[in-house]
Amino acid sequence: FVSKEEFKVGNIEDGSIQIQNFTEKQHVINHKKCTKCWSRNLCLGGCPFENYEQTGFMEKASPRYCSFTKKTNEEIVNFYLELTDNQKEMLFHR
Repeated sequence: FVSKEEFKVGNIEDGSIQIQNFTEKQHVINHKKCTKCWSRNLCLGGCPFENYEQTGFMEKASPRYCSFTKKTNEEIVNFYLELTDNQKEMLFHR
């Protein structure tokens, strides 16, 4: 967003800052399209800049992104469910 004047969050010369509103808007709970999506806590609504470039809104991911992300997360969950307890221990043991 560096080159986009409408997303300016402050002024280094006078010390003003307005970042809170910008960051709150990005939280996935504020993405209307994501409210009923099972995958929203895994993708977090996508990259705000990519969303803006593709849809014109920071809080709206493109349908293509959503489809890809849901399918990817579904495959990851299925893979995890197929692991044995021993395999899980080997992969996730700290």
